[in-house]
Amino acid sequence: MRSTAIWALLGFAEVIAAASVPKGFEHLTVRRADEHAASMRKREIRLQRHQRQLEAYSRNTMDPTMMENHASVLDAAKEMETSALRRRADASSGGSAPMDDLYSAGVDIGYSANVSVGTPGQVFTMVPDTGSADLWIPGSTSDDPGHNKFTTSSSSTFQSTSQKFSDSYGLGAASGNVGRDSVQFAGFTVQNKTFGVATTLDSQFQQQFNDGIIGMSSSVLSNMSAYTFFEDLIQNKQINNPYFSVFLVRGRQYSSGATDALIGGSTICLGCMAQTTNVQTYGSMFYVPITLFAFYEVQVSGISLNGNALSSTSHLGIIDTGTTDMILPTRVAAAMMAPVNGQLQRDGSYIVPVSSIGTTTQFTFNFAQGSININPLDLIAGYADSSRRYYLMNVYASDTQDPNGSLISILGDVFIKNALTVFSYSQNGSPAVGFQQLNANSQSDTSSVAIVTQTYSPGVATSGTFRQTGTRTGVTVTGTQATASGSRSGATGKMDMRWLGMSVAMLAGGLVGAAFVL
Repeated sequence: MRSTAIWALLGFAEVIAAASVPKGFEHLTVRRADEHAASMRKREIRLQRHQRQLEAYSRNTMDPTMMENHASVLDAAKEMETSALRRRADASSGGSAPMDDLYSAGVDIGYSANVSVGTPGQVFTMVPDTGSADLWIPGSTSDDPGHNKFTTSSSSTFQSTSQKFSDSYGLGAASGNVGRDSVQFAGFTVQNKTFGVATTLDSQFQQQFNDGIIGMSSSVLSNMSAYTFFEDLIQNKQINNPYFSVFLVRGRQYSSGATDALIGGSTICLGCMAQTTNVQTYGSMFYVPITLFAFYEVQVSGISLNGNALSSTSHLGIIDTGTTDMILPTRVAAAMMAPVNGQLQRDGSYIVPVSSIGTTTQFTFNFAQGSININPLDLIAGYADSSRRYYLMNVYASDTQDPNGSLISILGDVFIKNALTVFSYSQNGSPAVGFQQLNANSQSDTSSVAIVTQTYSPGVATSGTFRQTGTRTGVTVTGTQATASGSRSGATGKMDMRWLGMSVAMLAGGLVGAAFVL
């Protein structure tokens, strides 16, 4: 009887807490201890992986051939920009690929696109990652029953090499052999593309939603001493403009109450501007020069809160599509979180009283050339515990360094969702990142958005990839389930979203840095 009364009181408390949730915050869920513990284990993987990136940079910058190749691609990009200006090349002339947002427990875990490898093509779900340079996929001999795997013998154009690769990512570690084959992405084909075929994948990677990685940073970070797919397009003059752009949707705006879903509508456009259908942009696109072109590293002048500049927030930042969160130098994180009564936890995470953040809370990242406002809901991962008195933030403290030893932030999807973002190899002759503010409250054209709830068990073989292409139509949502009609490439995959809810924090770190929901 007493137990029944206690549960009744707890239930009543939950009802009271739910009733007090501010409008717009209804999607937030309680982050379980196992989710957070898993994310902290990922932190160490992230740190190891970042160190490997620095080692690759150090090694490649000492290699005359690699540096000649790097200079060559930058020269080709400059020439392409000049030619595009003379011809007034259309900013929409290029190739775009739709991306799906894996949305689980109120968090946008990551964004993936279809990439085809081999002849005939074998389709894989990959994360376009501006925080890394290499392309790799699981091989047929790898002990990974939960992902699509590349069968080299089934491709008539595959070429093996004697080169080996080993990479550690925020989503796990992989090692194997380097090969060459035809690779298709966003409507473009690169012949004899160098990539990794993983023969060994650790258990953590085997539990992730993506099959592999397609690196989009500078090849100076390559562990395979190879151009990136985008650099190949520049060198081969397959595109008219030396940039690619990204537009990311927010799962909460389309989930219609579903806590777990694959949500379409995001886009990556190679050599063109991504379309933000029905999503309003503000002001003009502004470009921030890249300070060190390995990652997409730019100077952040400072951070403001509701128009008031916060001291000690100037820093260098990496713009990284492969990271879910926002990872800041310790001093910057402290200065940003102090005005909202943020409390630093031992693992580098922050919690903030629910009374300190509302829909009108406005953090702004300022650059010399312009500024980007951040939707406060993007900064919140969920409630820190069942009391629902604190939010667990998507902001983490870590004194991570760039190749020059300078402290940097890693501005992942939490930041990128707020701006149409352009990664340019040549803007007025120099590499730069462009931003244009997006209206956080507007939505994409729903005819291009699909919401699909699927099932998947880690370690159990799937029959295809979790990817949709073409125009999504007929979106139907009922309760927590959602289906969509439209064209679909690859076979049908199955994903256990209940399991995903348990591992949100493991995934949330992204590829390059979610350390700390890592």
